[in-house]
Amino acid sequence: MPVGDAAIMHDQLLHLVFSTAQSHITIRVVPMSAGARSVCRGSFRMFDIQGASPLVYLESWVGALFLDVDTFLASYRDLAPKLAALP
Repeated sequence: MPVGDAAIMHDQLLHLVFSTAQSHITIRVVPMSAGARSVCRGSFRMFDIQGASPLVYLESWVGALFLDVDTFLASYRDLAPKLAALP
């Protein structure tokens, strides 16, 4: 979904491209046309950092939230293969 003008979108995409050079980062961009809304209601980030508890990070217009409860983590881990299966 476009955010800002062409220069902003260019900078954001360039940042994503450079991020993929790091072996511990995986990025999957699923276009809205692929039906992602039926599987996932928004963006999220999963953090599995060696030596730390896993986290899911959710960001919204008015704030952000870190989830560390096993039930919530499991829900997002179950969501990852569903997103990967989208065309």
